[in-house]
Amino acid sequence: MLDSSSNTTASTLETSRDSQTTESSSDAIQIDEAVDVPKNIVGSYLFCSDFGQPSQNQANSLKLNCSLLEKQTGNPINFELAGITPSWSFDKLSSELQDKLTIKTLLSDPLWHVEYMFENLSPSEIVLARQVAIKLNISIDAQAVGQASTTLSEDPAIYWLALNGGTPPSNRFIGGSEIMGTVDLSICRIYANNGGVYPGKAIDLTVAFNEPGGECFSSLNGETIEGSSSGLNFDILLQDESQANPLRWVTTANGTIPSRAIATGMLPDGTPLYSCRGLQAGPAPDNQQGPNSDEGEPTPGYLIPGESSCRYEYFGEIITGSFEVLTRG
Repeated sequence: MLDSSSNTTASTLETSRDSQTTESSSDAIQIDEAVDVPKNIVGSYLFCSDFGQPSQNQANSLKLNCSLLEKQTGNPINFELAGITPSWSFDKLSSELQDKLTIKTLLSDPLWHVEYMFENLSPSEIVLARQVAIKLNISIDAQAVGQASTTLSEDPAIYWLALNGGTPPSNRFIGGSEIMGTVDLSICRIYANNGGVYPGKAIDLTVAFNEPGGECFSSLNGETIEGSSSGLNFDILLQDESQANPLRWVTTANGTIPSRAIATGMLPDGTPLYSCRGLQAGPAPDNQQGPNSDEGEPTPGYLIPGESSCRYEYFGEIITGSFEVLTRG
């Protein structure tokens, strides 16, 4: 499975009660038949992502997040409710990389079970860390139940490109539109001066205003921030055109983050931000550009965990409680 924010992979967790063939390999396990294994554990799979690693910041670090997901729903397993004790590790990790690794259990995160953070890595060590298998062992009442392992794919269908004012390529991921559908809005993210990385919308200036290059717009503290050749650096989300679209927009309410939501940015403290989009209708303020449709056109922005609204830029910051969130398919 592929996550638009990053390299990802999934591996199915097998037990002796379910030895079905799956699209990913995993270590088969044996369990004591006296152990009552919750049904949602059978066939569940380990999903890991590099969390949309910023391409222009923190080049010496690698952050990996993992979850064990239910087979039927794709939702993270509730370990506490299932009475499961997880144990996370890497398989055959070198002592040099082990010294640079911190493993953090995410007890209150709605999407992820664990965070692996490597710091002070050389470029070659980042490559090595991506190739080592992530392992999960689970137990119930101190009795081993199962295990799963997976590594990160080096051939993602979706990835970020540092653009910084260049013309958006043809394989950019389109997430909305403006001016009666005549201008496509791509998904982008801006590297702000406060250390945060803020998702937003990108436009091809050649199409929109007959000018060379591209720009990314988002908002911060109620104001517009802009990524351009003369402004802040930014990335644009790309998609391999030979692949079926693994992304979809999911309608949500009250700030609920869908189980397969994609982290496309982060606050300065590392809190993930998720791409969302709301409908923007009507004419632009002071008629600075052509109008949007009366029904509204999807405009990408970002959702902060714990908030109930999507923030996007449209001649300033717009906040809406009616929106969709970008998820993996």
